[in-house]
Amino acid sequence: PFLLEESLAAPIETLHFACHRPLPGGGWPVAVVSRRRMEGWTAALAHAGLRADHLVPDFLLLPRDEGAWSLLLTPERALVRTGPVSGFAVALEHLAPALTLALASPDHPRPERHLLTLFDHGAGENAWPEVSKLMPSAPAGESSSPEESLRVEGRPSREDPLLRLASGFDPLGLDLLQGPYAVHSRWRHAWVPLRGSAALLLLWLGLHALLGWQEGRELEARHRELEARIEATFRRTFPEVRRVVDARAQMTHRLEQLRQSSGGNKPAAGGFLELLEASGESLRQETGLRLDSLKFHKGERDKGELEMGIHAPEMAALDRLLVRLGAIPGLKATLQSADKADDGIAGRLRIQG
Repeated sequence: PFLLEESLAAPIETLHFACHRPLPGGGWPVAVVSRRRMEGWTAALAHAGLRADHLVPDFLLLPRDEGAWSLLLTPERALVRTGPVSGFAVALEHLAPALTLALASPDHPRPERHLLTLFDHGAGENAWPEVSKLMPSAPAGESSSPEESLRVEGRPSREDPLLRLASGFDPLGLDLLQGPYAVHSRWRHAWVPLRGSAALLLLWLGLHALLGWQEGRELEARHRELEARIEATFRRTFPEVRRVVDARAQMTHRLEQLRQSSGGNKPAAGGFLELLEASGESLRQETGLRLDSLKFHKGERDKGELEMGIHAPEMAALDRLLVRLGAIPGLKATLQSADKADDGIAGRLRIQG
């Protein structure tokens, strides 16, 4: 815009500039219109409930013959197209001087075939004689005046001007909807009021994802802790096993072996499962007890003894457990040791069948 500042009468900050693709011979076509007028056009369209995808200068919608100018006369205005991306629109009473200036201006390519095509709509009865006087019909080369070397051709037409202009629309032509008025820019402006809500939504999604990730890590840590506790229990129960690959599966396999060695579904007296079942009920009856370790030593005739590491809140709890175990027919329970711990008593019991 600053390159054109010297050629413009209004301050550039009040104007809107729209560029077109460069011309084959060099140069960039630029359309200049006031921002107030652009706002007025877009506001009028919005008031009518319309959204424009293109906004094109009306004179560039006139049909173009190579080497010729095209005119469209209406009762109030005249549109003149002088080239692929050049032309002007003036009030009908100013058409004659505007044509004179345009023919003498280097900004408008002079008709090469010396033909001025006139589209007359309604105003032809009054405007046509004026145009004919301005550029009288004369053979080319007989006069040195540029205007006198042009041949004027009038084509009267009663077709609606809007229909004629609509038929000349080129989607690749010069479009005023650029910069802040571009279609994508309008969407960007519509997005502005929604940015706060979108930011809150993104924040909520981020927090939700973060909480889910944290919860997943906690569940994974709990799973690893549970697996470690299962393996530790297995090693305490079966200390003779040196290699632990899958503590769960190995525990199930070992228990099944003990069940089979104890006589199928009905364990023999003094078997691992019978001792465990008999002592388990007594352990459940005494609150506050915790089983820390469990070992089984197999003896003769499928007899054996069960060693339990018990944590009790007080010595009296161990005594009550011994009484309950001693009351079970066929069981013999003895306290091997009882040591004071920070939070209670760590005792070791031997149970025999």
